[in-house]
Amino acid sequence: MTTKAPRNRTMALLDDEKRKYCHSSLKIDGPVSKKQILNKIINQDIFEAADFLPPNFVDLLFMLPRN
Repeated sequence: MTTKAPRNRTMALLDDEKRKYCHSSLKIDGPVSKKQILNKIINQDIFEAADFLPPNFVDLLFMLPRN
């Protein structure tokens, strides 16, 4: 078993929740405004999306390994 960092807050999603969030998530292919992505989930490779995000916008970033 690996030891987690003291402030790590791991979240586990059920399969139904994964499907729900993947279905309602965005994929961006060009510059977006803060209003367009506020309170939305962007589901794509960070290296594809990063250049299109507004400066100083991301408060929380989840990175998941590819299956």
